[in-house]
Amino acid sequence: MPDFPGSFFRARSHQLFLCSIFFLLTIRGAVGPIPYISILPTVSKAWPESALPASQDYLLNSPVGLIVFKSLRSNSPVAYLLMCLFFIGLGFFLLYRYFMKTAPAPLAGSLVRIFMLSELGYVLLRWTGSYDAFTFVFWMLLLIGLKNKQRVIIFLSSTMLGFNHFEQAIIGVIGIFLAYQFLGSLKEKAPTMGFVLVGTISGKLALLGFLTPSELAGRNSWLTIENFRAGAIEIISNFGYFLWSVFSVVWIIVYIIFKHNSWKKLSTPFAFFILAFIVSTLTRDHTRVFVLTTLPCLLLLIDSKVKTGELKELDIYKVELVSWIIPPLILWEGTWIFPYNYIEHLVKLS
Repeated sequence: MPDFPGSFFRARSHQLFLCSIFFLLTIRGAVGPIPYISILPTVSKAWPESALPASQDYLLNSPVGLIVFKSLRSNSPVAYLLMCLFFIGLGFFLLYRYFMKTAPAPLAGSLVRIFMLSELGYVLLRWTGSYDAFTFVFWMLLLIGLKNKQRVIIFLSSTMLGFNHFEQAIIGVIGIFLAYQFLGSLKEKAPTMGFVLVGTISGKLALLGFLTPSELAGRNSWLTIENFRAGAIEIISNFGYFLWSVFSVVWIIVYIIFKHNSWKKLSTPFAFFILAFIVSTLTRDHTRVFVLTTLPCLLLLIDSKVKTGELKELDIYKVELVSWIIPPLILWEGTWIFPYNYIEHLVKLS
């Protein structure tokens, strides 16, 4: 780790501050469980057998949370909710450790707060209990492994990504490949990326050993022309808001990263964002899918530009200031989901 000025206690104060921000976000975002949170303890006990109607069999395809909760031997939906909150917090802590390898503690903390206040934080907290918390943690472990060239961590985290959500994982891995190509380091990273690809596929193969073909088919039930048509209409009808919802204030950072590059060079990341855009349209889970599939690519680009000095400290602090003022938005099946503010949340609790 670079020898940045600051004591042990100063670094810990930044971590405590991030914890307090995370707590405030659970109020600002009016943390709500996913609609089916009450059945997840039962599903967890039965996994890999299905305790679900056919329309919800896709939940069996993202089993890490179910397996972890099964080991806790609890029947409480509240316990499941708290478990997922813990893993969301763990993901943000790992994000902080990831940036700490490149930036001093105050700057790393600012970057993490930007992502907490963006759609990423809102998606994770608004549907607490979802398997997204575990996908987030495994993305962060993979990126830390790639940065530190730790092949065991790289292989294990990519395997867990493939096991927990292969479809999101493979799109995210494509994003990592293209991010390295954009940064001009793909040739150097190619052997390591082989571990990522093999791990991701291994995770999916491991899942195949647990589930029946009909249960596995539940994940791809959204691959229909009708779904794509409905998703496309929803995005076209709300296009400006959708563009804001995928990155919100992080668009400023994206602009700074790309502004000094030729159109030819920009074709690589743009092609990936278009791919994520198409997939998010197909699923009709627009903001959530786009955010979770583009996250590793975006973090790699930001980390690289912070390291080279192209993304300046003052710019990041300005973006954080805007993050506190402008709330995130989520588009889901044609419906806008806004975060509550503190007063609305307290009224709902009263």
